[in-house]
Amino acid sequence: MRDPERLAVAAVGHLSQAAYEPDGAFTPKPGAARFDSGWIGAPTLAGLVAALATHPDWRYERAAEAAARCRQLLEPLAEVVTPPGHSTLVSFRPPGDPAELVASLRERAVVVRELPGRNLVRASCGWWTSDGDLERLAEGVAAAA
Repeated sequence: MRDPERLAVAAVGHLSQAAYEPDGAFTPKPGAARFDSGWIGAPTLAGLVAALATHPDWRYERAAEAAARCRQLLEPLAEVVTPPGHSTLVSFRPPGDPAELVASLRERAVVVRELPGRNLVRASCGWWTSDGDLERLAEGVAAAA
């Protein structure tokens, strides 16, 4: 966060307060510490542990396949700067403005991000990335060219 002082604290935690008053008023800690609750509740932690344990055995292979397919679809449309290998992050230099491409892809339900100051867009492929997701990405890049 660039300027945490501008944001209101929605859920006050004991450890996020620099000072508090009996009437409920408080002074938040400076910086990002103003948003720290200080702990994770046991039910939340149990849910997180269960969610992290639900990945399939083939997740790494599928993520690598998705990244390779992403590169394959993008290479005719843009300069792909991520070499083939173990990364599931695919960075490419679009023919137009990266920020405009990111915005237009968002309208197609494709979430990518611009790498500011580098004229690059990055797609993150995972085992959950479908062929349809990759095709929408390629179609959006082609439409923006």
